[in-house]
Amino acid sequence: MIHLRPPWGMLRSLDSSLWEKEILRWNAKDTGVLQVIGWNVTLLRCVATFHLPNEPLSPELDDHRLSLPILSGLAGLTAAYILTNDPDQRFEVTIYEKHALFGMDFSSFSIPTEDIDAEGKRTKGEARIDVPLRVVFRRYYSSLFKLFEHLNLTFAPADMTLSFSKLPPPTPGTPSPLPTTYFSESCLDVDFLGFRFPIPNPRAHLTVFQASQIAADWYRFRAYARLIYHADHLGTLKGQTLSEFLRTGGYSDVFIHGAFMPAVASTSTCSYETTMRMPADIIVDFMAKRLLNDRVVKVREGVKAVCERLTEKVEVMRFGCGVKSVQCVQGIERKKVAVEDDTGRSETFDYVIFATQADQARRMLSASPTFPLASATAVPAALLRTLGSFVYESTSAVTHTDPTFMPRDRRDWSAINVCVPAQGTTQADVPEGCYPDQPMTTCWMNALMPSLKGQPDVFQVREARL
Repeated sequence: MIHLRPPWGMLRSLDSSLWEKEILRWNAKDTGVLQVIGWNVTLLRCVATFHLPNEPLSPELDDHRLSLPILSGLAGLTAAYILTNDPDQRFEVTIYEKHALFGMDFSSFSIPTEDIDAEGKRTKGEARIDVPLRVVFRRYYSSLFKLFEHLNLTFAPADMTLSFSKLPPPTPGTPSPLPTTYFSESCLDVDFLGFRFPIPNPRAHLTVFQASQIAADWYRFRAYARLIYHADHLGTLKGQTLSEFLRTGGYSDVFIHGAFMPAVASTSTCSYETTMRMPADIIVDFMAKRLLNDRVVKVREGVKAVCERLTEKVEVMRFGCGVKSVQCVQGIERKKVAVEDDTGRSETFDYVIFATQADQARRMLSASPTFPLASATAVPAALLRTLGSFVYESTSAVTHTDPTFMPRDRRDWSAINVCVPAQGTTQADVPEGCYPDQPMTTCWMNALMPSLKGQPDVFQVREARL
């Protein structure tokens, strides 16, 4: 008997695939040119915030073959690792992945680097760029930290300073001017208070009063988040949306729309409208654990190493093999689960784990004539409705070397550079799949990755729109 108590909470998942649709002034026929100059275009999907109950799962798993259909993200690979490291070696695990690589690492790629050694000779190497960028906070992702430490992975500190710029009004047919930074910050650690205070840079293009409002509201929010976190009073925010929390708290408009909401929407890769509807307790909990002197780190070895270490003992991995349907069939001794892949091949297993997004699980179950349980009944309509109720938003991610997407003044460059859309931006002004009120965020990879120190500038932009 295996007893699992998953730490359900705010669940975000994403799917990555090559994006061949036209983006800005580039289209599919430019793909070859873009690859030559080092551009890599992907499509990401982010699920809106939701809750699942914290309930124990107690499946009876004895001497069974277990299939983990699409996709090989972190959840599926972790399940595979646990089962293949069973002391009694009871399980044979098969992973299905529609992409040619692990789904978690599918959009990542390597770039050439060049260094000069102690003797003055040039040495060539490479750096792996994770797409999307992944950083973690120890307090919020405590279980993930323990898993990575168990895998003997190491961590590198990540610079997470912020700049906020205003995107210029859209001008069809002509190149847009560079973003103008109106507020940027560095952080001052105050250990005895347990705070990291934002210090507005003197070049901030705001009035002294506006800059002071943003800084004062940051301090006030952090103090409130600290109080709520240590007093365990997050329950008092139940039922409130983030919009209601900010308005009730009396936070200034310049703070809400100029700093806080752009930062949260950028982290969540969602539109402002969706972000404002998020549960306040989820966001405050995340921000409290993030802001209370918690250092941001990334896995030094990268996502590829995470995938490889989690699957060291997995013998069967079917890459380039998506799952078409899953249904119950009669075995010799008991009911079995038949997994049909998109090549038409069918294979039977004792159990199946849907380590995938809700909409993809719904698609597979909708194509299944029977429910993959011993009862072999039809797939419950209520289950399909529930799986279909999860709402997703799309966001584009581009890794490139063009500084046009960065603030006009290089002195304003931060690790994370958030550009707020200009007022009056409509759906017609943004690329397909973007939202008019969604911020454009550019990560300066050289500031975030130790392996890129001293290398030519590399950027990763979400919602590119210049």
